[in-house]
Amino acid sequence: MNQGVTIDESAELMQITQDMHAYQMTRVYDLNKLTETLEIDKIHLALQSCNGNRTQAANMLGLKRTSLLAKMKKYGIT
Repeated sequence: MNQGVTIDESAELMQITQDMHAYQMTRVYDLNKLTETLEIDKIHLALQSCNGNRTQAANMLGLKRTSLLAKMKKYGIT
């Protein structure tokens, strides 16, 4: 059964689209920077959706918990 797009998914897609548009408008095509920005956004969204539970957020992102913690440390996410 198709449940359609949830409000959270719609907001997330809108944010990603806005980020992509901002990069296109400024002519920044640095793939590493774009990847970093999207990773940071996705980590924040996952943590918010899981009320800060890092294990659940890692599962949501398809990562091991230790990988999520490494990315959080890399990006200064607490």
